[in-house]
Amino acid sequence: WYQRRVRGNGITLEGSKYTLRKGPEIKTSSKGETSYTKCMNFCVLTNSYLSGYSSGKYQYYTLEKAKLQCLYRQDCKGVTQEARDKFTLRSGDKIRPSADGETTYKLC
Repeated sequence: WYQRRVRGNGITLEGSKYTLRKGPEIKTSSKGETSYTKCMNFCVLTNSYLSGYSSGKYQYYTLEKAKLQCLYRQDCKGVTQEARDKFTLRSGDKIRPSADGETTYKLC
């Protein structure tokens, strides 16, 4: 429900109204607000890849940077490590076997 209907990474209940939030970080509220975020966990799938590249810049040189960027993208479903220092953001839902030994970090 939430991931399909809301653009952004979270919503915060402020009194009686909800506001959309862009960043994936959860911070302590001094006002008693309640926040909800989308899933930020990645499942590791060896010898696999996700089809289709995410829109915009999709290649990064560290896994940490690629994962963080994936969390900000509406169309990103995970990160595939194509080489030692080549991580690409992926938009496909389907996990496919990799003959090249790729590893995928899929949002789960």
